[in-house]
Formats: sequence, C-alpha cells, structure tokens
Amino acid sequence: MGSSSHYRAMVAHNNREEMGGSFAALSSRVGSSNAMLIVLVIMVLFCHSASSFFEEQLFKKLEFQQPFFMVWVMAVLYSGLYLAFTQFSRDPKRPHPLVSLAQATDRGTRRNMLLICLLCTATNCWTKLALEFVSIPTQIVFKSCKLVTVMMGSSIVLGRKYSMIDYGVALCLVVGMCLFAGADLHGSSMSSVSAADWRTLTGIFILCGSLCCDSLLGNLQEKVQKSKACSETELMFIQSAFGSVALLLLTAATGELFVAVKLSNKAVWIGLIGWALSNMAGVVCLLKIVGEFSAVTAVLTSFVRKLSSITISYIVFPKPISLNHFLGLLLVFGAIGIHSWHKQVSKAERKPEPHHLPVLLKVVVEGTEDADASGIPRNAMQGCEQLGA
Repeated sequence: MGSSSHYRAMVAHNNREEMGGSFAALSSRVGSSNAMLIVLVIMVLFCHSASSFFEEQLFKKLEFQQPFFMVWVMAVLYSGLYLAFTQFSRDPKRPHPLVSLAQATDRGTRRNMLLICLLCTATNCWTKLALEFVSIPTQIVFKSCKLVTVMMGSSIVLGRKYSMIDYGVALCLVVGMCLFAGADLHGSSMSSVSAADWRTLTGIFILCGSLCCDSLLGNLQEKVQKSKACSETELMFIQSAFGSVALLLLTAATGELFVAVKLSNKAVWIGLIGWALSNMAGVVCLLKIVGEFSAVTAVLTSFVRKLSSITISYIVFPKPISLNHFLGLLLVFGAIGIHSWHKQVSKAERKPEPHHLPVLLKVVVEGTEDADASGIPRNAMQGCEQLGA
C-alpha cells in the first residue's frame, strides 16, 4: 500500500516536471518570437522611413528629375541581388525562372506574365513621376487608397461582389483623398497659385493612373499564382528583369539615361542606392512578418509605417498643413482600419478559431481573398508588387 502511494507520488512529480519543462519551452519560444517581431517592426519602420526620406531628398532638395532612371536602378539592383542569392540557394533541378517562362505552353499564362511586367513597370514609373508634382505624403495617401481601383478591377476581371461595408470604406477613401488633395491645392507655397494647382492636379492624375495599373496588376498576379506557373520570388525577378531591359531601352531612346548619368553627382547616387536598398529591405522584413506571424500583424505594421513616413516628411521637409490634411488622413486610415477589421471578423465567422490560439504562436501565412487597403495584398508576392511604392 505504501509502495503504491509512493509510486503515484513519483508519477505526479514527474508529470509536474514535464509540464514545467513544456511551459518553460513555450515561454522561451514566445519570448524569442516577440523579440523577433519587435526587431522586424523596427526594421520596417526604419527602412520605409529612410526610403521616403531619400525620395523626398532626391526630388525636392536635389531637384532630381529622372524618375524612369530611378526605377531602372531599383530593377537592376533587385535582379542582381536575386541572382546572387539564388546562385547558392536555388534548387539545381529547378529550371531558371526565365527558362520556365519560355517553356510555358499556356498562351494565356505567357500573355498574363507580359501584362504583369508591363503594368508593374508602368505603375512604378508613374508613381515616381508623380513626385515631380506632389509631395511624399500625397503619394502615400493616394497609394493607400488602391482598394478603390482594386474593387473596380476585381469586379471587371474576376466578377467579384462586395458588401455594403466595402463600398462604404471605398467612399471614405475617395472623400479622404479629395480632402487631402484639396488641402494641397490651397496650401501650396509657390508664388503662382494657379501654376502650383496645375502641378498638383497633374501629379494627382498621374497617381490615379498608377492606381488603375495597380488594380489590374493585383488581379493578374492572382491568376498567375493560381496557375502555379512560377513562385512568388520568381515572378518578382521576372518583373524586375523585364523592367531592367525595358527601361534601359526607353531611357536610352528618350535621352533620360544619358542625362541622369551626366547630372548625377555623389549625393544623387547615394540617394538612389539608399532609396533602393532601404525599400527592398523594408519589403523583405514586412514579408517576414507576414510569414512568421500573421497578416493582421503585417497590416498594423504597414499602417504605422505609413503614418510614420508622413510624419517624418512634415518634420524633416516642412510644408503647409491644414485641417483638411488631418481630416483626409483620418478618413483614409480610419477606412483602412475598418476594412481590415471587417475582413478579420468575416474570416473568424467563416472559420472559428480555438480559444488556445492566442497562447500558441501561429506561424502560418494567413492569405487574404481581396487586396487590402493597407497595402498588404492577397499573398506574399503582392506585398512586393511595387518595390518602389
């Protein structure tokens, strides 16, 4: 009897030790994951804020006026870095992305890939071209409102239907864009108000064209991803390689390439390379957050980094600011938050999660069905659909 009680006591002691060890291991994993998340968030904020700083420094202080050359530098750097890294990490049995594209038998896939490359190059070039006419905050606000054109593109290309909340969010985004743009029209510091307004309107029209390309780009990328023609990183490389060649020919034909090389001094080259590298590093860290944590965390991070970039722009490069700027930002980013919350609620209603998930770390990518207004798109690839945005 005594030995039986002693045996049960030993078993209970061992179980407590095993539970304690498991809890300690889980706590260690939670602590290390939280530390990694903090580091990644800081890196995203720092890299994208640095990218915005370099952009504004180039266009507003150094009076850089070769946006297509700027995008070409980005495409060349990304293509080169991709080839350097994949030289050691790519599966040797897997053919090169360009070879896979050439061997693709589906004409529809090849056509979509060509359109993706054209649209990606166009939207990046137009986004940078707009900086000759508008400020960085205006660019960020308009690019944050891609949900409006994505909804239009999805309705046309994919036949998607949207809820009243989605339409309400889109309306808030449009009103917010108009308020912010209107404040820019009335807040210009140029001597000729009429000339300033025309420049701002020109930049706004260019940004709207870029948003239209974004909407078609995202939907075509989704089609290619579903066809399994290539991986996400391979598609990014194909886009950059196409942009490198196309922009080299275009800038050489227009003379922009030679003008940029001739006029670019040390400060300009530092700005160009700093902008490209910080942008790519920020995108990589953001995608790491998506993969290691969740799309919700990435949405919040992207939300904060856009606000921080706008704040730094107004602090480092002072410009007129009015109540309409604040109201526009409130509507735009408030609508983004509501849209993200609505998507998560809808997802939870479709598939309820167990109560223990907050304790266990989710390390699975949570793909979304629609493009997010926050700039975190349907899958990891589309997070890099615009390295230069």
